[in-house]
Amino acid sequence: MNISLAAPKEASLFGSLEGNATIKNVVVTNSAFKGNGAAVVAAAVFGNAGIENCHVLKDVIVESDANAGGVVGVVNGNGAKVTGCTSQATVKGLSGVGGIAGLLTTGYVGNSIALGNGITGSAEVNAVVGYRRNGTVENCYFTAPTLSDPRAKLMPDKREDNTDFLTRLHQRDEFLLQAITGLTAEQIGYDLTLQGRTIEATQAADGTWKSKAFSVCLPFDIDILKLDNADDISVYKLHEVDLVNKVFQFTNDFPILKAGEPYMIVINKGSMPLTGRNVIIVPTPKEPQAVNNADASKQIGWWCGTFRRIENDEIFRDNIYIAQKDKTFQYPPKGYTKAFTYPFIAYFSAMEPLDFIIAQTKYIHTENGEESGDVADFPADEFDSDGEFGEATGISPVIQTIDADGTEHYYDLQGRQLNGKPNKGIYIYKGKKVIK
Repeated sequence: MNISLAAPKEASLFGSLEGNATIKNVVVTNSAFKGNGAAVVAAAVFGNAGIENCHVLKDVIVESDANAGGVVGVVNGNGAKVTGCTSQATVKGLSGVGGIAGLLTTGYVGNSIALGNGITGSAEVNAVVGYRRNGTVENCYFTAPTLSDPRAKLMPDKREDNTDFLTRLHQRDEFLLQAITGLTAEQIGYDLTLQGRTIEATQAADGTWKSKAFSVCLPFDIDILKLDNADDISVYKLHEVDLVNKVFQFTNDFPILKAGEPYMIVINKGSMPLTGRNVIIVPTPKEPQAVNNADASKQIGWWCGTFRRIENDEIFRDNIYIAQKDKTFQYPPKGYTKAFTYPFIAYFSAMEPLDFIIAQTKYIHTENGEESGDVADFPADEFDSDGEFGEATGISPVIQTIDADGTEHYYDLQGRQLNGKPNKGIYIYKGKKVIK
């Protein structure tokens, strides 16, 4: 559709909705709307009218002097409602420019996602609702890091609960692929960037680099081989656990980060964008991957990924080990407060409590699916931390301080194993706090 009207005409698929009129399940693509006021689905919604589950796809352009919206131009009515909509439109205007609605006077805009990144204007420009005089904006999201909106959330985000956002986006994708004849995944795909996390190596003042490892589990695919610095990036998965030596052993050779699967990424220098291009997301992580002991005689746990924050009780219940800055995976001693993981990370979950809380990391080189058999130090100078354990409220009995062979171990108050017996300071030995 291509509508271009001179002022003072308004351009949209429908003009004004009044009374109890409702538009639902409409999809618009490959279209242009230009007018004094312009939007895609409707120029205005009044009274108790509404727009529900309508979606604007790629190659849609809206140009308007005022009240330009990726779905609707004006929402003005105590019972007026726009809900469950998404838009990838490019929206241009002078004032009142939004990815979903241009102007909200009274009424409701909720449960909607602005997937476009071209929302521009001179004044009153926001990712979801351009200008709000009154009314309610609720459970709305946008995905372009270049945009902003004080009444909506930029997603996906390492610091937020992404459950509602991913669920709504998945429902949109399922509706378009199943209910609308002829649409393909490529036509409805979108770009997503994980906010709140930077994947990069550490560069010293003299220009040298320290490699850094990150655990990740993303809702979209990333093809490592297509990145400009692919030679500086390597990807690993947890393969087995050496229970005797308390070591997590990884394998490499994974050129594609598959959506919903857990990985460890090592960046040797530079950085890696956590961006999926033209993707269809998975709303939840895939099934955890079984992990055996070193001789493969039995399964002892799972290599898992999460899209949400995991809190205290669940961490202890599922015996969860998460990556720490000292290149170990650790399980928080019982009695610690505020233990949690971040979203979009990978972790190990033991089937039963292990007799150690700290695991060193090694790896077995793999090439073309064949393992070398040799165990080597994990190839990263440092790790990114995947959560926090807070502070201890007591000394945990799960800390093992004497092995069966008589070897003694000492720990700091955070449960990290020390290199030998300290000469002074505060440490844990035989489950008790020692001060020297």
